[in-house]
Amino acid sequence: MGQDQAVIDPFNCSGSNTTRYRTGFNVIEELLRSDRRMLTADAMQISEALVVENESAKAPHWDEGAKDFIASLCIHASTHSNYAGCRDLVTVWELMASATKPDPNDPHAYALETEMLQSDAGGGYVRAGAHAFYSRTGDEFSSMASSVRRHLSFIGIEAVQDVLRGPSVNPRQLKNGSLTLYLSIPAMRNKAMKGFKRLVVQTCLSACEAEPVATGNQTVFYLDEFHSLGRLECMETAIAQFAGLGVKLVIVLQDISQLQSHYPKSWQTFLGNAGTFQTFSGFDEASLTYISKRLGEALTATPSSHQPSREQIVQEAATGASWAIGNKPLMTPNEIERIFARDDPKLRQLVLRPGYRPMILQRCFYDKAEFLKGRIDYSQSFSRSGGHP
Repeated sequence: MGQDQAVIDPFNCSGSNTTRYRTGFNVIEELLRSDRRMLTADAMQISEALVVENESAKAPHWDEGAKDFIASLCIHASTHSNYAGCRDLVTVWELMASATKPDPNDPHAYALETEMLQSDAGGGYVRAGAHAFYSRTGDEFSSMASSVRRHLSFIGIEAVQDVLRGPSVNPRQLKNGSLTLYLSIPAMRNKAMKGFKRLVVQTCLSACEAEPVATGNQTVFYLDEFHSLGRLECMETAIAQFAGLGVKLVIVLQDISQLQSHYPKSWQTFLGNAGTFQTFSGFDEASLTYISKRLGEALTATPSSHQPSREQIVQEAATGASWAIGNKPLMTPNEIERIFARDDPKLRQLVLRPGYRPMILQRCFYDKAEFLKGRIDYSQSFSRSGGHP
């Protein structure tokens, strides 16, 4: 359709047809574009995405400490003269891997510690981060170092390193240009790559917020398997405020509990701010019950009858018929499950929009729908690589 296209696919799961669109994602380059006063805040956003918090942990000490030190490492890698030409997350990973290497000139210090303590970058944030990290002793120091390495471990994958280095897509072009960006990760790699996926999503959202110029159509984020990102604080902000910035979110979930598990206090904010609620193939009780309640109730009139006495017939013209007014669910959970089933031959779906009555619409397949025929020229899209749609 004439737009610029970029594909981030470290594991080559999208096939050879996308090879000419492949690009890197060097998030440290975004730091180089940062205003000096915003450098630390931008580095904090990177570490926020990379650290996948243990949501069941009662004490956030280890995750918070990891965020602080990773942010310090990102600033250090983006500013120190020793890393000119290799300013990327691979360098951040390598710095952490050698964080306990002794300083040859000081037996009581580590080489990275000495280097960071001499830095004024980030308004002193690098120095403060080094002091906080290296001031720990004994088991606490070992545990904190282990925590930081764990959150950065995916960078050790060579295929990922190729994506994190070198030329990078500019996420601001999602808003000020005509860029379409695809992130393709195999399902079996989701757990290992969770930090990377979070990083891409958060960086792109932040870029859309920072970019004042919007070109063409609104920017739309299609977040399939949203649950796999874990809890991202930026999403709680985005779902309520980003519509005013020319950005829309399309969040795909298997069931309502996937949203409740990561956002137990704010999951209704996601649903309350949704411009459209689309559902089909529901089977779990929580989702079906929520949808039934969301549809509301309908007034019902229930007839009943009894045999009136002779006096009632003569004096009151009673017929014995009566009506009781009550309420009942517009659709019960069982009806929702059955009517909008995955294998429903009529392909029905339920769509709710604020201000409109509930709609039962038909699902369609983008590659088969009559009204989409002729809109995609597969011969042009795939002719250069010899592939097929």
